[in-house]
Amino acid sequence: MIITSCCVTIGAQQTLLTSGGNASGTGGSASYSVGQIAYTYSEGSAGSLSAGVQQTYEIIEVTGIAETDEMLISVFPSQVTSFLSLVTETDNFKVLKFRLFDLNGKMIRSGKIKDRLTKIYVGDLVRSTYLIEIYDGNIKSRSYKFIKN
Repeated sequence: MIITSCCVTIGAQQTLLTSGGNASGTGGSASYSVGQIAYTYSEGSAGSLSAGVQQTYEIIEVTGIAETDEMLISVFPSQVTSFLSLVTETDNFKVLKFRLFDLNGKMIRSGKIKDRLTKIYVGDLVRSTYLIEIYDGNIKSRSYKFIKN
C-alpha cells in the first residue's frame, strides 16, 4: 500500500495595480501602489493605521469664505495644531451644528455652534486630514477639509 500526500499552494492577486514603486530617504523607505482596493485598518490608543491605503497630503485653502442661504461662514486655519475656528455672521444659533470626520468617514466629534466664534479643540487628534461639516438644522450646508499638524 502506497500513500501519497501532496501540498499545493495557490497564490492570487487581490488587486490590479495601475502603477507603483519604491521610495526611500533618510527617514526610511516605503512602497506605494496606485489602484489598490484591499487594506487593513487598525486602531489603538496612539492613533490609527490604514495599511495598504495611500494617505494623501493636500494643501487646501480652507480660509476662504463660503456663503450659505442666509449666513456667512469661515473656517480657519487650514493647517491647525490645537484649535480650529468657525466664524459665522448669523444670529440663529439654535440650529447650527458641526460634525468632525476622519478620512475613513468615522465621526470623531460633534457639537453645537453657540456663538459667532466657535473654537473646536483638535490638539488631541493624530496628524492627518479631517473633514468638518456644518449643518443648518438637519441639512448639511458646507464641508471643509483641514490638516491637523
